[in-house]
Amino acid sequence: MAYALSERSFALNRFVNRKIRRLQREFMGEGGNEAAARAQLARLRRLVTGEAPSLLTLGDLVLFDWPIDELGDPAGSSRELRAACVALGAYAVLQQGKGYGVAAFSENDAERRVNSFGRACWQIQPDQSLAAGVMRRLASIEGSSDFSGVISGVRSLLGLMKSARTDDGTDRMIRLDFGLLAADLYEIQGPAYQRERAISRWGSAYFVPVSRGNKQDKDNE
Repeated sequence: MAYALSERSFALNRFVNRKIRRLQREFMGEGGNEAAARAQLARLRRLVTGEAPSLLTLGDLVLFDWPIDELGDPAGSSRELRAACVALGAYAVLQQGKGYGVAAFSENDAERRVNSFGRACWQIQPDQSLAAGVMRRLASIEGSSDFSGVISGVRSLLGLMKSARTDDGTDRMIRLDFGLLAADLYEIQGPAYQRERAISRWGSAYFVPVSRGNKQDKDNE
């Protein structure tokens, strides 16, 4: 199944993942900038609100290399800026306290589906008979009348991902594509057809099984 995104959504995906790829490398100790990366992640965690940040205090983290030709002017509270901020903040939240990189970088539709926010929600509790809390939060996102309601649901699900454990207490090690999350959040703020398309992608990735050969899914069952 194709993970259909608009050209602008793909541009946002690429922009966010460029930033996160660098941050994750540094956080994991590559390049000798781990301390600086930790400090940046602490600041980025303030972005998971759905509101446009103060560009005086956080603009250096978000707007450096902003591709105006692809994403337009970020001044004000643009859809692109809000989506990018939430996705970057979501990465910082999920990465905190983890000894492995939580960001995945998708190269094709199959990987996008596996690394999507919807599939990460499934990994919280693969047994759907025990996943009422996850499904309730997804339903609240679908029923939200504004973006702040969507972000409230996303934050709640991130908390569940962060604490998710297998039956023997092992960390489920949930990873996702945060650039793709940014693209989805951008479309959720858009016209009804884009919002419905993004929500449907999450629902499909959550409920419809992916290839049994996927290692991350097999590890989380």
